[in-house]
Amino acid sequence: MAIFHIQGPCPPGESPIFVQGVYTNFGDADGLVQIPRVYFEFDGKQKAKAMTKPVLDHTISNFENQNGSLPRGAHSFLEAKRSGTINALRLTSITETIPGVTFGSTDDTMPATIIPLPKEISVKSRDNILIKLFYRYGEGWDNFHVHL
Repeated sequence: MAIFHIQGPCPPGESPIFVQGVYTNFGDADGLVQIPRVYFEFDGKQKAKAMTKPVLDHTISNFENQNGSLPRGAHSFLEAKRSGTINALRLTSITETIPGVTFGSTDDTMPATIIPLPKEISVKSRDNILIKLFYRYGEGWDNFHVHL
């Protein structure tokens, strides 16, 4: 059994961020109120329908020296698994707390996050979608932008 003794803050070492195109109902249970908004996808709730496979978008490294900006030009190609509509992105990540110790998206740590797209996209199976993500790390969802 290994025992770790860490003095002071222990920022994560690395965190790959995965993005996936999804379809979700942003309304209430009756479908009466439609308000596209960011929300966390907790276990036990209806999941957004996966329209693409998750792909690695980027990796945040060295949190201590993170200047907050996602590198300009960071983009991902998503391939549609089926025909339909994509109206949101699902973001998930895996965080390495110390070398060799990682955890993924869970309700207790960092649930998957659903982010509405600026517009819905109609896709056919195997269509490719180019997305670009821009945000400032740690500054809230108002600073998060998706370009299609």
